[in-house]
Amino acid sequence: MREAVARPWFTLVLVALSPLVAMNAAAQTPAASVTGVVVATDGSLLAGVEVAALDGRTGYRYRALSNELGRYWLSGLPPGLYHLSAERLGLARSERTGLGLPVGSTTTVDFVLQDEAIELEALAVVVGARVVETTQSDVSYVIDAEGIASIPEESREFMDLARLAPGATIAYDDPTVAGTSIGALNSQSVGIRLDGGSLTGAYLNEQAGSVPLLAVGEFEVLTSGYSAKFGQASSGIVNAVSRRGGNDMEVEAFSLLRHRWLTALGAFEQAKPDYNRIHFGAAVGGPIVRDQTHYFVAVERKVENRFETVETGGALPAIEGTFNAPFTQTLLFARVDHRPSDRDRITLRYSGDLSDRRDDVGGATVCREFGPSAVGAEEFGVDVDGSMHSVLGAYQHQFENGLVAETRIHGLASGDSRSRASGGPSFIRPSGCSGANFYAWDTRTSRAELSQDMSSTFSFVGTHRWTLGFSAARVAYDDTDGNNVNGSFLYFGDADPPALYLSSVAEQLRTGSNWQLAAYLQDEWDVTERITLQLGLRYDLETDAVNAGSPPRDASALPFLVTEVRAPDRNNIAPRLGLALALDEDATTVARAGFGLFYNQFLGWFPALETQPGELALLFGPGTEDPAQLPPLSPDPGIFTLGNEASAPVTRQYSLGIERAFSGGLLLRADAVFVDAWNQPIFRDLQTFPVPRYPGYYIVGQILTRGEAEARMLTVRGQKDFEGGNIDVHYTLGERKTTNDWWFNASAQNDPNSEDFSGEMGPAAWDERHRVVGLAQTELPLGFNVFFKGVYASARPFNAVTGSDENGDLRFNDRPSGEGRNARRGPDYLTLDVALTRGFRVSASDLELVLNVYNATNRTNLRAQSVVGDLSSTAFGEAFGAYPKRQLEIGVRTRR
Repeated sequence: MREAVARPWFTLVLVALSPLVAMNAAAQTPAASVTGVVVATDGSLLAGVEVAALDGRTGYRYRALSNELGRYWLSGLPPGLYHLSAERLGLARSERTGLGLPVGSTTTVDFVLQDEAIELEALAVVVGARVVETTQSDVSYVIDAEGIASIPEESREFMDLARLAPGATIAYDDPTVAGTSIGALNSQSVGIRLDGGSLTGAYLNEQAGSVPLLAVGEFEVLTSGYSAKFGQASSGIVNAVSRRGGNDMEVEAFSLLRHRWLTALGAFEQAKPDYNRIHFGAAVGGPIVRDQTHYFVAVERKVENRFETVETGGALPAIEGTFNAPFTQTLLFARVDHRPSDRDRITLRYSGDLSDRRDDVGGATVCREFGPSAVGAEEFGVDVDGSMHSVLGAYQHQFENGLVAETRIHGLASGDSRSRASGGPSFIRPSGCSGANFYAWDTRTSRAELSQDMSSTFSFVGTHRWTLGFSAARVAYDDTDGNNVNGSFLYFGDADPPALYLSSVAEQLRTGSNWQLAAYLQDEWDVTERITLQLGLRYDLETDAVNAGSPPRDASALPFLVTEVRAPDRNNIAPRLGLALALDEDATTVARAGFGLFYNQFLGWFPALETQPGELALLFGPGTEDPAQLPPLSPDPGIFTLGNEASAPVTRQYSLGIERAFSGGLLLRADAVFVDAWNQPIFRDLQTFPVPRYPGYYIVGQILTRGEAEARMLTVRGQKDFEGGNIDVHYTLGERKTTNDWWFNASAQNDPNSEDFSGEMGPAAWDERHRVVGLAQTELPLGFNVFFKGVYASARPFNAVTGSDENGDLRFNDRPSGEGRNARRGPDYLTLDVALTRGFRVSASDLELVLNVYNATNRTNLRAQSVVGDLSSTAFGEAFGAYPKRQLEIGVRTRR
């Protein structure tokens, strides 16, 4: 079973040794760029001026020559702090110091060179004030190294920090399947990159694993309008770059502690459980050879004895209680950078995640597949062992003619093994589940990718900086699923006798592999000093994304099943267009606009469903809750299939914005984003009971690419620097709609003769009409420093259901007549987190005492996904799950 996972690594070696390497290519470089114009004192354009950028940490120097229009480009720079210089024989040297280059940015720095006879000394200018980026049209948000280190974030996960970006939020306020939503769609449409390598799993397009926050240098969140460099993600990109070692040895360590005595009583707790958490880590970086070879390693360890509490006031006593959900995680990271010459750079990087957790207890459980509002008792939990290993190698070379080429090889392996925490049967009611969890799996995925970027500049009606890229990735997955292994009793009403007994006879085995190929061309065209056009074209192709098991078993038995191998979706051509227009000569006001098509990669889970479905035995009206008293059962097979035409999910995005820099360090920006999505996967069960529509099958699952989504968002952001601190506040006014929130939740529309799902279009589970995020940092007397993080989100929707099964698919997701999906609204959300620090100098080290206060106001924030939507229940509209109340965390950090 593991051979399917190992094979891509062998394939990668063969490809790497082939002649195609010279032209193979790539990907999403997490780098920064500097551009500008060099002129003489009389305003004439200067060619042949050498512009150099010196990395203050590593001593690496990057060089470029200005062209006949005086324009220079320095690209592929690792984010960081730089010293820039411009010089040419016979002219005085000009310098810029303290220039910070964020990830993904293009910063404009112009030079004026004076005659050497007039000015013999170099002209030095310190760069520090906020400036408006004049050449980029995307809608993006950067969290730099200072923000990563300072913002109070209880999880210490960079993907959770990404939710602070305008247009981003938690996809599902359920701790089991949370994820990050950007724009219109959920987390399965968001791309996650670290150093240019994808951290997105191939099976469910989920985050494959975490990275030590100590190892994250900075990252950007691309909401809309991102360039053709980025693909296989149709609703946002999180583009992170890892930390590097420098010429000075640096050591950093931290330890953070939470305990039941430092936490407030939970929203539903009768007494405090024995909660505690310790989170510690260390990082060290430095030179192997100064100015040439550097290393950086980091490790973090988290041990948390956490709990979930369900209290229904006696309405559902079978599922009340406080349930233990322990969690441990070890994160590993190592990186080496080598600069054999000023024109070459080599990087090797490893990142690993090993975790062990208890899922599906308390206010969140997979039982929601049968009842959208269901919660589970403690014994319903499952133990999950997770792992991720990411290995990346990159080589960059700058030719004498200015061409920059970067080749990247990346391997990603991840897996989850989910086993039942207890034995015995499951009891599945509309309002809650008890007994042993009926769903377990063992999943392994891998990705082996070879990619390359090539970029250069040329002059023709302005200056063009073009980038050409190609990539080839082999993805594979291997999954074993077990449903109802110990048997499950299904109830149509809480007080009714069991209506159905289900028992698994054969597990579902799902394997598959797929080539993901891509090519793109991006041109950043400086038409004039005030107008930049970004023109891009991208093409994506997946060769086997929809044919893992096609034609499926028993293809001739059902009229809608495919009988031939499907043709790949080959028309995934994605144009990208962006405009950045400086409205004044000083470039303090910039207008932006963008348009593009963005294709998402297929979920490997869907074609894998066709490979080998399981077998299940069913018995209606068992008359007992004891499996030992049931008669012998004969199994029925299940069947899953994709539609005849399976098309790649796609979004069409428009953006329009304006940004202005004011004196005194004030920066204001507003963006309008419009997103329309189609070809979204949607799942339904066409089988009906007790009178089967298709006799002989326990399930007839169909996945169609007929789902739709849309988003309309207006974001307004203000940033202000002041002496000793800064403030950053943004507001998002949004409306997000989808035909289904989570692709593996069955749709209520199960008419086999109709592929119209327009009636399912309704507010997305992550639809927050109003969202406000505020960040503020300031120095206090006596050496203290304080950081505030406040988040407000208006009420999220929930789905009201009748509590019965009108369409006979054994899923309690049927809505009242005339009511749309997710038509009701649940609770809103408001929290304030505070970080208070005090630094000391101890010998040669900086020691910092830390006090973090999460939910400082002790507000009760209920989870919308835990609201009971069953109209027949006495607990309708009540929430059974909540975020933690106030938590104090004490700790220490040290740096040397």
